[in-house]
Amino acid sequence: MQKGEQMWMQIVITPSKKTYHTPRTWFRKHDWIEESINVIKKMMKPYTRLQKGIDEGTAHEIRIPDFYKNTVTAMSAKTSKVGFETGIRVMYMAKKEAFNMSSRRNLRLVFRQYAKPDCNQLERINSSQGDRYSGIFTASKKTVMLLANRMLKEYRERSFFHESLRQRIFSQHYWHWPISEVFTLDAIIKAYVHTQTFVLNTEEIATMWHFPGQILKVPTLERIESKEASPPTNLPI
Repeated sequence: MQKGEQMWMQIVITPSKKTYHTPRTWFRKHDWIEESINVIKKMMKPYTRLQKGIDEGTAHEIRIPDFYKNTVTAMSAKTSKVGFETGIRVMYMAKKEAFNMSSRRNLRLVFRQYAKPDCNQLERINSSQGDRYSGIFTASKKTVMLLANRMLKEYRERSFFHESLRQRIFSQHYWHWPISEVFTLDAIIKAYVHTQTFVLNTEEIATMWHFPGQILKVPTLERIESKEASPPTNLPI
């Protein structure tokens, strides 16, 4: 990075409360762990057969193909740890004379190291740029700055899981671009990007970001020495 460039990354997590509708039921819902089990069963259905035992009992025999083994193993390992609903935002800002498209691209490539091509990877939602409305129709400088300032405000507020009412109403999840630009309120009020999250377990979160401690040390981070003391005697009860 050069002088005049800034790169930010924000990881926002909350306990996973997302539920899925249980098939063949009216109102029952299940969590992400049960959903992953259902996905595995669906994947393995073509490779499962019912066998009869000597005592006329039945059992399922599953023969996992080699190209599915890593995926099933990774899914089983993921659900063995506590999961958190997670949202990741990255932001690249630079002065006009310092702007470098390669730096912006490198910020996205940071996440490539976490990808397992045969299992899973983080997907980029390329719809939150300040000039994202200028893909088909020309966006004015005023519109670009409006969107850029809105992005900065949402970033500072960490508004992933606690969206304001205006964000919920004028969400791009309902007002689809580019048709909305011509035929809906989006022509007047630019729709907010619908926040998309995913589940990361404790191991995955710790792999992406781990606060420096006694074991993981950062040379440029100074630790302030402190000492323990007994609580004051005049604390209110």
